Amino acid sequence: MDGDDEIKTVYSFCGNCTYVCENQSEVVVVDKSYNYGLASSETCSGGNHHAPIKKIIKYDTGIAFDERHEVQNRRIRIAKLMLYIIDNLLDDDDVIFIDADVGIPNVKDVVRTQPTNVSFCIPTVNKDSPFREIIKFCYSTNMYVKDVDLLRHYLSRYLREKFYEVAPVDVYINLMLNMNRISIDGTWHYINGKKYTLKNVLGSYLITLG
Repeated sequence: MDGDDEIKTVYSFCGNCTYVCENQSEVVVVDKSYNYGLASSETCSGGNHHAPIKKIIKYDTGIAFDERHEVQNRRIRIAKLMLYIIDNLLDDDDVIFIDADVGIPNVKDVVRTQPTNVSFCIPTVNKDSPFREIIKFCYSTNMYVKDVDLLRHYLSRYLREKFYEVAPVDVYINLMLNMNRISIDGTWHYINGKKYTLKNVLGSYLITLG
């Protein structure tokens, strides 16, 4: 990080870019091999002060959609997009990632107070439950990483040793970097076209629709 302790840029990356114009990212890396939902190929903004106008960068992971192998393909795309960002776009030693369908209010202010790597909790579907209920999940790729070199090492290893065959990339990163998990009031996530939000009610985080 530079001398004024300022984190300059928040990054998103996407295949599904439908909601990225609403979040707090300033640079969006779009996969040329698989993307949809982005209205403009140059810039986008959610139209309010919470969503800055974004710079759109195209990068080709070379991994096209393949329904039969899509679980592993999606993991590979994510790892490659994250590596592209830290190898080619970063000016600092740390980085903030926000998923394209997630928003985290005041994320820059939050990370200034964090002494270590942080994973931001989000609402998500409990895929292990037959009821598919919405739960709080704290092992996603919504994160602040202070040690980019360490992140690069583990992402490269994830691809090189084909850990994507057995482990989701988000959970893998969280475990390898020993993330501290925090919840931010107002964090939202679009799930099946509906926006779910974390709300702090008397110190407990509840999930609301909208």
